[in-house]
Amino acid sequence: RPEFYHSPRRGPTLRQGAQLRAGGSAGFRAMLRSENGLDGKLVPINVQMYLWHPDTQTEFQRKALQSTDSEVLALIPRAEHADSVAVVGRVLDRYPSEQTTKEASSDLWGWEVIQAAGAYSSIQAEVERRFRELPLPIVSDAVEDRQVEILLTALGRADDAVKALTVLGRYAGKVKQAKEAVTKMIAQVSPPRARDLIRDVMLARSAGVGLQVAGLKSIVDYQIPEPLELYRLVWRNGRCQRDVAGNVLSKVATSPEFPPDEVRDFFDFFDRSDQQDKRAYIGEMLLTQLESSQEWSLPYLPDVVSKLALLAGLTQKAMAALMRTTTHTTEVINALLQVTQLARLAERTTPTQGNPRASLLKDLQALTAVSTTRSRLTELATKPGVEDCDAAALSAYLAEVLQTWEDAERAAAKSPGAALAEPALLDAVLGLWAQLIRRGDEASWARIMGDMCHRLTSAPGAPHTFLALSKAVARRASTMKLGPEEQDKMLLTVGDFFRRLLDGPLKAEKDPKAQTASDRSMIAAEEKARSDLIFTVWTDLLALGCAESEVQGLLALCPEKREVDLAQGLVKAAVQHEKKTLELAVSQVYVPRTQKRPEEGWKHSGGVAPEEVKIGSRVSGFVTNSSLNYGVFVNFGCVKDGKLQVPQMDYFKYRVGDRVDN
Repeated sequence: RPEFYHSPRRGPTLRQGAQLRAGGSAGFRAMLRSENGLDGKLVPINVQMYLWHPDTQTEFQRKALQSTDSEVLALIPRAEHADSVAVVGRVLDRYPSEQTTKEASSDLWGWEVIQAAGAYSSIQAEVERRFRELPLPIVSDAVEDRQVEILLTALGRADDAVKALTVLGRYAGKVKQAKEAVTKMIAQVSPPRARDLIRDVMLARSAGVGLQVAGLKSIVDYQIPEPLELYRLVWRNGRCQRDVAGNVLSKVATSPEFPPDEVRDFFDFFDRSDQQDKRAYIGEMLLTQLESSQEWSLPYLPDVVSKLALLAGLTQKAMAALMRTTTHTTEVINALLQVTQLARLAERTTPTQGNPRASLLKDLQALTAVSTTRSRLTELATKPGVEDCDAAALSAYLAEVLQTWEDAERAAAKSPGAALAEPALLDAVLGLWAQLIRRGDEASWARIMGDMCHRLTSAPGAPHTFLALSKAVARRASTMKLGPEEQDKMLLTVGDFFRRLLDGPLKAEKDPKAQTASDRSMIAAEEKARSDLIFTVWTDLLALGCAESEVQGLLALCPEKREVDLAQGLVKAAVQHEKKTLELAVSQVYVPRTQKRPEEGWKHSGGVAPEEVKIGSRVSGFVTNSSLNYGVFVNFGCVKDGKLQVPQMDYFKYRVGDRVDN
């Protein structure tokens, strides 16, 4: 009878027959010495069941592998020629369940001396009679976390990973360890086969949320072919669970392989009225992913993000994502314009208690704060691509943010004798505006400068406003890296513009009617702004190099008896410029291309392990060595330096400490 083989005191149990490997006496003794026949990693000791005939495995499974003892559970997947997967399924179907009878350790089965000297005519018959009278032996049948862990660990080592995955997938939503085992086993099969398993097992409707999310991660980790079909399968037109939806959108948004038109419908999700209860949660997941990525492959993502900015609790996160990206600058500017316009409308609204949109109104109003606007403009002025973005889009955005400055200026004007309210904000606005003055577009330079001058003339302000404008123009003219001919045209255009300022808004006129302190203060401010433009802004610009006619034009505007001051200022500024140029050239000449090996070696403590670096990911770092024979090496945050793939003769372009992006 099968029960006989489960007696814990009859010597080696039947299941230990699976651990009698030929020639493995030492291993068998180790198995007997162990607590339960398993090593420290829950692997059965001394097993060679794969050599058995399928019928032998089937019979062994029927008689010896019916309990949930640790060693039995670890042996079940080894019967690979029998239907071991079905046995695993039956065990998992019972999870969780407690032991139904007393503990097996209290089993009273054992040996008993029944014959001393020929008391029975047939000892075999007597043994069989007594055996049949005994109660059944205690068999472990509990299926709890410990049993599931041992079973799935053993199943994860099965040779037939596909068969194991098929059964595990059915229980991944129910058993946490099953999800983890499925995720690990996917790596054991080829990408095409893994794709089928991910589709049928991990992304199936019956799979739990955790397994579906793990499946989406596996698509990226194992570079599964044709991923878009799988994303659409689990997306189910946006009617999937919200964690799944957030993961799908995040992966579609950050995958450069998808044509934008083919995935546009995914992001229409945020326009649907039937998904309002999930939009904020899913939108936050998407924004978190976009914040971590500087390059967005889909040109309509800024528009999507601008809509997410209008969801309560997501406004600041959406703005951070827009400022983070370095791609699609025109679209980003348009998105910022939309949000800024709504923020200015919200500023005129007083949130009422109990209004469900009160928190959103407060978030939008915070965007119009002067310090926030200034920081945003300063960052935009240095954003890659702003110089090439659509001029109309940038002009529209500048017109909107100028309203913020004007509001602050009007508020300050209500105080008698008030000066420029927010000079730093105006400087930030003009710094971004100066990006409209572009190389190769000489015909529009004068018009752009004149339009801004007219715009500021109609705005409330003071002479400081036009001085700030002149500084922005001079700063832009000195940093555009123009060729000799273009530079001459730029200096000519700037000179004409400065003359218009001096003859217009900054014209020095003595007003005999200026009797009040306010009038006298305004005249003094105009004279100071005019003097700063001539003796500082214009002088410093011409000191960079110009035609003689430009210097003569400046001298013609110099106030009487100050020609010497102007000449000395030009010389001093020119000397300082040459000194800085020489220092820069010397520093570039003496920056080494190589450095000695540090005492602690080339490894960087705290860096990322090489196996964690994903192929195709974009990184930035600093050059550590550059030579003709060995190439260019960069510290990009890994424990080891990476070698830059550049032509061999390009090594001289890189020096120690140079930053390398993307």
